[in-house]
This record gives sequence, C-alpha cells and structure tokens, in this order.
Amino acid sequence: MKKIQTHYDNLQLPTTASEKDIRTAYRRLSKKYHPDYNSDPDAIRIMQLVNRAYEVLSDPEQKRQHDLWIAAQKNSSDMQAIPVAADAIPTGQAIPTAGVREKKFNQNKALWAILGSFFLIAIVSGVSIGLIFSKLPSVENQDNTLYTVAATAPNGTAWPLQAALINGYPLLKTDGNLNLSVSNPHPKSAVLAQIFDRQDTGLGALRTLFLPAGGGKMTVEQLPQGNYFVRYMRLETGLWLQSEALYIGQNSEITLRDDDFIPEEFRDDTDEKK
Repeated sequence: MKKIQTHYDNLQLPTTASEKDIRTAYRRLSKKYHPDYNSDPDAIRIMQLVNRAYEVLSDPEQKRQHDLWIAAQKNSSDMQAIPVAADAIPTGQAIPTAGVREKKFNQNKALWAILGSFFLIAIVSGVSIGLIFSKLPSVENQDNTLYTVAATAPNGTAWPLQAALINGYPLLKTDGNLNLSVSNPHPKSAVLAQIFDRQDTGLGALRTLFLPAGGGKMTVEQLPQGNYFVRYMRLETGLWLQSEALYIGQNSEITLRDDDFIPEEFRDDTDEKK
C-alpha cells in the first residue's frame, strides 16, 4: 500500500492523538523550528507546514474532513485515484531536513507547470499579472530556497486582493460604535490578523482580516468599548505574534510590529528556562 502523508505525520503524531497531544506537539515543534530559534534555511518552510497541520487538526470540522480523507485513502484500492493533500509533506520523513530541498524542488516542477498554465489563461482573459501576484503570497525565501506559503486562508477561502475581512470568519460584538485601524508595516510579509476581546478570549476572534505587505491598513468598525489584543501570522514565515493589550475607549489604531511577542500557547514552556 502506498504510504500517505497526513497532518498528523507533520506534527509527528498518531491519528488517535488527543486535542492536548496536538497542542503539545505544536508547541514542541514551534520551539524547535521557529525562525527565532533555528537558523536552518529550511526551518521556515517546515514551520509553515507545522502551522498548517495545527490549523487543520485544532479545528473540529477541518480535522473531521481530514480524518475522512485519511480513511478514504486507506480504503481505496487505487491510491493514485485520490489526490494527496496539497500541503502535506511528500513521502519520506514527516519533517525533512535541508539536505532534501533539491529533491522537493524537483517534485514541485509539475505544480509550477500547472501554475504556468493558469497564468497563461489569465493573460488571454485579460487579467492583470500584477493582480494575480497580489493575490498569491511569494514562495521564494531571501536565500532563494523554495518553501510552502498557504495558497488560501486557514478556512480555505481565497486571500483578499487588498486589506479586507476574510470571508467565512464570524463577525462578533458588532454592537459598538468605535473603530480600530490596524496597520502592517512589514515590507515583505502580508499578515492574517485576528482581533480578540481580552476579557472573553473563549469567544474566539471577533474579526479576521488580511493585511498586505508594505503598509497594508484596514479600519475595523462597530467595536464596543473594551480591552483587546491582536494576534497575527506573518504569511512569509508562518510566525505567530501577538500585540500588547489595547484599551479602546475611542477610535484607535495599532501597528503590528516585529517586536510583538510569541503567544504563550505557541511556545514550549518546558524549554524556556533551559
């Protein structure tokens, strides 16, 4: 039987892993491959795969769909007939090392051919190539190594073409009359940003938005007075950061900075004092 690669493999877990197991594995691997702690050029790509695996397995509905996909793969008599998950690491080690980057590049040639065809169709249709590239995050690191950048938002919807709320995410606490402007000054990395109520984090993200690189800015409206923070992922690295607490008593603004800190649940607390 052909070996399939799953998000469980990317977190180095069995398919029977509990919610706690998934969270613990994510913390451990984040600490190991986070660009702040690992200088290996391949760590960025690996961190993105780990982030994507956690996004799927920590969401009950996405996890259920992934489990169904795994069952279908195992029960199929023709493994080639069912496509492999696009963001799973190809067969071999669950998390490859820098020594296999050349092999991964060759395996992705077919994908680049498909993307090339897409761009050709777009040109014929009169669609601006600049518009297309503004929708797709870059896939080339500063050292010219290729790594996986999510082609869609975590919920599977397309990234907006400009700063905007991401479709499919809930809009919560919309009974206020205050605005919060959120800016992304990073010159190269777009971000996925989520606004949380500091007093009610269990409610989930109140707004989820996309901010392009190089000064992307958006004003979030209808927020009530209160204490908030912004948690965001830099799409070029998969790095999650979190702003300091922000009190909104009037129309306010916040800039997402490189010196914001890593959220506690994305760290391995057992290693912090080593």
